Amino acid sequence: MKPVIGSLMLLLVFLMVIHSFWKWSRQFPPAHEREPSGVEGGLIVLVGFMAAAVLFNATGFSLMVSAVMGAVPEGFWIRTGLPGILSFAGIVWAMLRLLSGRTPSVRLEASLGCLASGPVAEAWMLQAGTGDVSRLAVSVVLTAGAVLYLYLSPRSKHTYG
Repeated sequence: MKPVIGSLMLLLVFLMVIHSFWKWSRQFPPAHEREPSGVEGGLIVLVGFMAAAVLFNATGFSLMVSAVMGAVPEGFWIRTGLPGILSFAGIVWAMLRLLSGRTPSVRLEASLGCLASGPVAEAWMLQAGTGDVSRLAVSVVLTAGAVLYLYLSPRSKHTYG
């Protein structure tokens, strides 16, 4: 029973964070007054997935750094550290632009942030010998889905112009 309660509490905290993102994004009016607009529906789900990816990336990176604990192997930061930082920075940039930006360039900036945080960072790790082909494939598919949603959905077009 305790694992279930812990999981429910984690879900509740995550939903509260998503709600806070939604409330904060409402401070910025959409580019067009047509409906559907605003960071709701699919856009808030996309931001939620990005927030989960930020948590996953930060946790994975901190576990990796704590595993080496001062015994940093040769070329560690080039092979693994920089792609991890790139992944974290790209997804945070994309998420913040989606929440606060209301110009047509937001979709391009968020797409580039998703691309940098997913396929580019994973390909860098794969080339350096620390990545995984399945993670690269999953990140390519998820990034393609996010970019397609950003460019094809009416809500995104009305929110960002």
